[in-house]
Parts: sequence; C-alpha cells; structure tokens
Amino acid sequence: MNLISINIYIDRIQFEVFSIDNGKRNNVLQNEIKIPISFSMGDKLEYIRKFMSMIINRNKVKKAYLNINDKLEVYTIKIEGIIEEVLSSYGVEICN
Repeated sequence: MNLISINIYIDRIQFEVFSIDNGKRNNVLQNEIKIPISFSMGDKLEYIRKFMSMIINRNKVKKAYLNINDKLEVYTIKIEGIIEEVLSSYGVEICN
C-alpha cells in the first residue's frame, strides 16, 4: 500500500509517495509542485487538482498525511480544501 505525505506552502506543494514493508519505509516518488504566480486563483486550484489526481492515481495511494506550513494564509486553506477533495474522490484515507 502506498502513502503520500503532502506539505502545503503558499507558493508550492511538496509531496512524497512511499510504502511501508515490514516496518521499513521505501520511497517511491519525491517532488514538488511550483504554483504559477501568473495563474488566477481558480486556475491555480485546477492546476493543483489535475496534478494531484495524476500522482494519486498513478501511484495507487491509499493513505495521506497533510501538513500546512503557512497556516495563516487564506490561500493555503483553499489549497488544503482542493487536495482533500481530490483525496476523497479517490477514496484515500486522510491520517493525522
């Protein structure tokens, strides 16, 4: 089973897909999404939705961990919401 750890910042999203076998963590994919400054808010959210959908679907992610690093920004709350929507649509369990 693959898991994903997602770190949300105001200008990027860092993520790491990994699996745990016999108590050992095996990294599958580690990267970040730079959020284009020139996009409108709606386009930014659609960009994030499409990118995260692709990552979750291709890597068969079953559980996710979300970390918000810029908590006081309304923008990061919107990003968190769109990511939670994508995770939910793929049946991914969000863990604390």
